[in-house]
Amino acid sequence: MRHGKAGFKLGRVTAHRWALFRNLLDEFGERAFILAVDHEGRMISAVLTFLHKDEVLPYYGGALKPAFKFSVNDYMYWSLMGFAAERGYRVFDFGRSKRDSGSYHFKRHWGFEPTPLTYQFDLVRDAEVPDLTPRNPRFSLAIQVWRRLPLAVTERIGPAIIRFFP
Repeated sequence: MRHGKAGFKLGRVTAHRWALFRNLLDEFGERAFILAVDHEGRMISAVLTFLHKDEVLPYYGGALKPAFKFSVNDYMYWSLMGFAAERGYRVFDFGRSKRDSGSYHFKRHWGFEPTPLTYQFDLVRDAEVPDLTPRNPRFSLAIQVWRRLPLAVTERIGPAIIRFFP
């Protein structure tokens, strides 16, 4: 496991352009870093984390699917929590998740109790808040197609189209 900014090559396993991560690291300086987990000389998971006052905020993490058999996400977040505790951080903010989603249950199994967030919407043309969640049946065909596309295709078009999704 390692953390830092310099001298580490990132693979291509995200829908975002790597320039986004480089810009965030440059902009936030010492208040941001990437913790990476290696296995046999290869990065298998990583999480971009921000530091603010006494809080640690893991912002964007991911792992290679074959690494799931090692419980790599558990190890990665446990290591990040240890990093935080050793340095005196008092709050570990796992971030928001939709209720009953996979990430919601992952965070709950760590013992965190959810804190509901309230949102306010100004409806200009619509009578109700649009359902833009992946559970909306209108998106099911697109989601099924996306899951079947070769990785090379999704890596190529993902960064170009992600800005159109909330």
